[in-house]
Amino acid sequence: SFFLFFSCSEDVPQIAAVYPTLVFDYHSENEKPIKRLSVFVSINSDKERYAGLQIQSLTNDVVWNIDNPQIVVSNSNFYLGSNNLRIPENKLFAAGEYRVFYENMAGKKDSIDFIITPKEKENLEIVDTHSFSSIKTKKVLNDFSIERRIIYNAKDEIIYYGQIIPTVSNPTQITQKYPEATYFRRYFMTKGNKMGILYPKETL
Repeated sequence: SFFLFFSCSEDVPQIAAVYPTLVFDYHSENEKPIKRLSVFVSINSDKERYAGLQIQSLTNDVVWNIDNPQIVVSNSNFYLGSNNLRIPENKLFAAGEYRVFYENMAGKKDSIDFIITPKEKENLEIVDTHSFSSIKTKKVLNDFSIERRIIYNAKDEIIYYGQIIPTVSNPTQITQKYPEATYFRRYFMTKGNKMGILYPKETL
């Protein structure tokens, strides 16, 4: 789920599920990561009726209003959200409860909660304070045990996200399968993809 995946009353929206991920995005060996929150929801209503999406931390009053959400369609379902929610410089990603509000064009709303656990907060603080070259020696990486491959074209568009199957196992295989590919990145996530580490790009 990279950044991640109906019928109901016309006027009453319903959030079917929420998919939150804390992402640590490393751009180089010697820099600390860019922290961002990725949150997508699956909605039991047509995306054309979307009016608003808001995410609140119930711990430290941080609020994100998503005016132009990303929409991902998969298997006739659609997912609405953002993979680039930044925390204000004077705030921290807090352990505790978060709430997602969805509103449709009729002004009807629904909400769903998710939690950042104290353990996830502990991992966040460890990863956040280390460069990529130093984090590779930390025990915290044991929690990020599931690897995925992400392949991009020259426009920085994702052309493959998924398991490391033979056709994407090394640069030679990648360029044979995807001639338009220009670079790839390794993504290591915790079970359930609640947290993930995005390695620096590797040019093909």
